[in-house]
Amino acid sequence: MAQAELFGGKNLPGHSWTTDGNVVGLYYERGEANTTSSVCVGPVTHNNEGYHFPYGWSCESGGISEWKFAEISAAAGIYNPNSGTFGEWSVLDY
Repeated sequence: MAQAELFGGKNLPGHSWTTDGNVVGLYYERGEANTTSSVCVGPVTHNNEGYHFPYGWSCESGGISEWKFAEISAAAGIYNPNSGTFGEWSVLDY
C-alpha cells in the first residue's frame, strides 16, 4: 500500500513548477494553493536529459486540483500556470 506524503511551500511564481524530488510509486495527487485561479498537478520524472512530465499536467480552477492516474515511478509536482504568485501551497500524494 502506498504511503501518503505531504509537501508544500510559499511563493511559487507564475509559470513555474516544483517538486519535492521524492520518487515513489505515484498514482494520486491533490494540489491546493491560495488562489481562485488554476492549480496544476502531475508526476515528474528526471534522467540525464532533464525533467519530463510523462502525463502532462492536470489543471483545475478554484485553488484545488485532484488527479488519479496510472501508477508511475515519479515525484509529485505542482505547476502555477497563472501570471501571479501562489502564496502558500501544498501537495498531497500517494
